[in-house]
This record gives sequence, structure tokens and C-alpha cells, in this order.
Amino acid sequence: MGAPIILPLDVREDAQMEAVFNAIKTKWGKLDFLLHAIAFAPKEDLQGRVADCSRAGFLTAMDISCYSFIRMAHMAEPLMANGGCLLTTSYYGGERVIENYNMMGPVKSALEGTVKYLAAEMGKRHIRVNALSPGPILTRAAGGLADLTN
Repeated sequence: MGAPIILPLDVREDAQMEAVFNAIKTKWGKLDFLLHAIAFAPKEDLQGRVADCSRAGFLTAMDISCYSFIRMAHMAEPLMANGGCLLTTSYYGGERVIENYNMMGPVKSALEGTVKYLAAEMGKRHIRVNALSPGPILTRAAGGLADLTN
């Protein structure tokens, strides 16, 4: 691929997150933009009703799909001394009820709320924070959603 930095990054592992941002600081000394394009929920919780999801499944989905963006923003901020852009991906199911989107709807809604608060906080430092919603994309992760067509 020719990428100058390739490191493992399980966003649940603080040491891996720190290693990635330390490598960026060492290699480039700054960061212009960050793209957060991850989401996850355990299949059994993702495919069921919101009212039936487990606590562990919901917390896992929130940690990976939402909190990881907060943590990345925190670590990226010092590298964006001259401003920058933090982007994450969302979906219309965070704003409106979409049949079969299930518990990812509340998770994406939380992510979109997080974007607003981060934007208010970081805008003062000329760091833009936005969520992009490209619509449903047939990814391996989306394959876990039964009959998602919108």
C-alpha cells in the first residue's frame, strides 16, 4: 500500500490508540484530518428489537461506535494546532426510525449528538467536526442488519 504508518488499532485498547497517535506525532508532527468510519454491535443485539438488546451489547456498540470518536478527538486535538477536521460516518437511522436498523439507531443518534458538542468545543480552535451520512452501504457490517434497504 505504501502507507508510511500501518499499526493495529482496536479502539477498545487505549495502548493501541496511544501508539497510533504517538506514531503520527513522531512521523508528521501534526494531523490535518481524522476519519472515524467504524461501528459495531454484537449480531444478537443488532438483529433484535431495541427493547431486547443486552446491556453488554449496547455498551459495546456505544463504546466502539461512539465513544471511540470522543477518544480520537481528544488525542487528535493537540496535533491540530493550526486547525483541522474530524469526520465520522452516520446514517439517517440516527435521526428517524428506519425499519430493521434496530439498536444502531440510538447509537448513531448518540454519535450525532457527540458531533454537535465536539464541534462547539473544538470550533474555537478551528477544528471542524462533522458527521457524514452516505446512505446505506453494503459492507460486511451492514450485512448483519436484516433487510436494511433505506
